[in-house]
Amino acid sequence: GVLDPVEISEKGLRALAGVDEAQFRRECLSWYHQEVAPLITFAARREVERRREQGHVLAVLSASTDYVTRPLAESLGIEHVLCTELDVDAEGRFTGEARLCYGSEKLTRAQRWAAEHGVDLGRSSFYTDSVSDVAMLRAVGEPRVINPDPRLRWAAARHGWRVDAWR
Repeated sequence: GVLDPVEISEKGLRALAGVDEAQFRRECLSWYHQEVAPLITFAARREVERRREQGHVLAVLSASTDYVTRPLAESLGIEHVLCTELDVDAEGRFTGEARLCYGSEKLTRAQRWAAEHGVDLGRSSFYTDSVSDVAMLRAVGEPRVINPDPRLRWAAARHGWRVDAWR
């Protein structure tokens, strides 16, 4: 059978039920600094800065949770974050429930956010390395494919989207 990424994500997130959110945040932040931050390329930082200098409203839109996405956005000086949201109970523990920011839901959130912030997606850029983001790439005026796998490279070629290697 074919694995369903949403089903897998939901199952994994349900496993967090009862876990202390503050401790999880600390562990994710440590992991982010050790494993993720070193992977942010000069080209990515340069592109964010170029867009900022052009006066663009910047946002990070990710299927990842706030526990990784927020530190990334902060390191790049990006204020707006749209990502998977995990529910936390009154005692500060995860409930196991989440609102995934993936696939069509990612596009829905982007459209809602754009409307709230006066942003025209048709005049916006979107950068991704995931074939799961094809709907978002189709929705923006400037789709940018970064370090694609073969499936995303094929989609980019089919649609005429720009492909960049940020290594």
